[in-house]
Amino acid sequence: MKTSTRRIPLAMAWALLVMTPVAAEEEKKLRFTLGYAVQTDSNLFRLPEDADTMALLGTRSASDRIDSTSLGLKVLTRQGLQSLKLEASVVDYRYKTFSHLDFTGTNYDLTWLWALTPRLTGSLSSDRTETLNSYTDYQGYSSRNQRLDTRTQFDIAYEIDGPWRLLAGIARTRQSNQQALVAGGDFSSQSAEIGLRRVHASGSTLSYSLIASEGRYLNRTLSTQALLDSRYTQTDNELRFHGVMGSASQLDAFLSYFVREHPHFPQRDFSGLNAGASLHWALSGKTTLAMSYARELGAYATSYSNYSETNRITLSPVWLMSVKTELGLRQTWTQVDFRDAPPGGSPNGRKDTGQDTTLFFNWHPREPWTLMASLQRQTRNSSIAGLDYVSDMASLSAQYSF
Repeated sequence: MKTSTRRIPLAMAWALLVMTPVAAEEEKKLRFTLGYAVQTDSNLFRLPEDADTMALLGTRSASDRIDSTSLGLKVLTRQGLQSLKLEASVVDYRYKTFSHLDFTGTNYDLTWLWALTPRLTGSLSSDRTETLNSYTDYQGYSSRNQRLDTRTQFDIAYEIDGPWRLLAGIARTRQSNQQALVAGGDFSSQSAEIGLRRVHASGSTLSYSLIASEGRYLNRTLSTQALLDSRYTQTDNELRFHGVMGSASQLDAFLSYFVREHPHFPQRDFSGLNAGASLHWALSGKTTLAMSYARELGAYATSYSNYSETNRITLSPVWLMSVKTELGLRQTWTQVDFRDAPPGGSPNGRKDTGQDTTLFFNWHPREPWTLMASLQRQTRNSSIAGLDYVSDMASLSAQYSF
C-alpha cells in the first residue's frame, strides 16, 4: 500500500495522539537555521581525462559551480519519559553552467523515543532524503537523476532482567530514481527483526539480531534473457558491539552473515559476510583520530556480476585549534570488486580502486554563526577502460542559527 512520503506516517501521528503523558512537566527546544554554500567541481560528470565527450555536453569543460541555499528546522521536546525530535530542511541547488540539474530537495528526520515504563522503551522514526545521484555510476549527462530515499522504523526494547534486553522491530525502506541506474536501484523492502542485547555498567553493549527482509525491485519486469528478477528475500544474522573506552573514546564493530535469494532466477542468489569497525580515539584534549574499516556486499545485477564487494578504510584526524576553530583531514581508500557473473554472462574481472581526500576547516566566530571551508579530491582507477576519473572540489559555506 502506498503512502505519501511528504506526510508524517499515520501510525506515528496516531501514536502521538493516544500516548498518555507520564509527567506534566515539558521541555521544548526550537531552532531555525539558514545556510548558504558555494562549491566548484572540476569534473562534475566524473569523466576520464582522455574522454572525447565534450561535444555531447555542448561545452569545453565538465566543471561547474553549484550554489545552494537552505532553510532548516530543529525541534526537541520532552515530556516525562517521552522525547520527540524533528530535523527538517529545504535545500535549493543551482548549477551555473548545467542549469538542467537545478533542483530543490526536501528532507526530514522524525524520531519519537517512547517509554511505557522504564523497562519497556523503544522508538518510532521516519526519514526522507532527496539528493542528486552522483555521476560515478550514472552517465546520462543530458538529464537530471534525482533520488529519493525514505525509511520508517519501529523498535522495542524490553529489560528482561539486569543487563539483558529483548529487542524487536519492523522497518520499511524505499529508494526511487528519476532515471534508471546501471544495475537497477529502485526498490522497496520490508523487514522484521528480533534480538538480544547485553548492557554493561560501563555503557558498552553487545547484541545479536536475526533480520528477515523481503524486497521488490521497482520498475523492473522479469527478464529470462538478462536473468533479472522482480523480487528477493534476505536473512541476516548480525552481531554488534559498542565499547566505551574512557570519557572520549569508543569502539563500534559489527559482523553479519546474510543470504539473499531470488524466487525466479536462483542464478542471482548470493551470500557472504558484511563486517566493519570504527574507533574514535581521543589522543589528547585537542586532538582526535577516527579510524574505520568496512566490508560490504551489495546486489549489482549485470551481465558480468551478481554483486559487488567493497572494502573501505577511512582515517580522519581532527585538531581543535581553539574553542572556536577546528582543522581536520579525512582520507578514504576504497576497492570494489564485481563478482559472480551469472551463467551465460560475460565476466570481465572489473575492479575499481578509489581515493577521497578532504581537508576541512570549521570556524565559530560567534554563537549563531558557523563558517566552513573544504578542499577535496576524488579519484577512481578501473580495470575497465573509460571509467577512470579525477575530480577536484572546493567549497565555502555559512550557517546562521536562531
